This record gives sequence, structure tokens and C-alpha cells, in this order.
Amino acid sequence: MSKKVATIHDKKAYGQGLVAAFSEAFKSGGGEVVDAETINPDDKDFSAVISKVKNAKPDAVYYGGEYPQAGPLSQQAKAAGLTVPLDGW
Repeated sequence: MSKKVATIHDKKAYGQGLVAAFSEAFKSGGGEVVDAETINPDDKDFSAVISKVKNAKPDAVYYGGEYPQAGPLSQQAKAAGLTVPLDGW
């Protein structure tokens, strides 16, 4: 089980709500949120956020947002060497 996660959301109410609920449950279970980032839904380049998340050394990344950003975010994270699981709804 992951003990340290980073969270990313897309600044929309849906994504923010998912991350807030996940973070609360994760912390109550003894986990630590080591980084919390946001992306702009219109962005295509997520390298700045990925760099910050990678430097936090999480065991996993939780993404709260919509699929059109999740796919490229996941691909760019892997390309940048962030090889931890990326999960979300």
C-alpha cells in the first residue's frame, strides 16, 4: 500500500471534490499527501507540474479530473521518468 501520494486536480469542482475526498480518506488511513498540484484544463504541456510531483517522491499519484487531461498527463509523466501508479476517477 502506498504511504505517500501526490494529488493533481484540474481546478474544476468535480476534480477538486474528488481530490478533497481522497485526501481526507487517505490521511485518516495513515497516509501522507506529499504534494498537491493543479493543472489548467486547457493546457497541453504538464511538464512543470510533473517535475514538482516527481521531486516530492510519491509512491503514487491521484488525479481528480476528466479523461482528456488524464491521458496526456499520464503519458507525459511516464516519459519524464515518473513511474509510480497514477490513479483517479
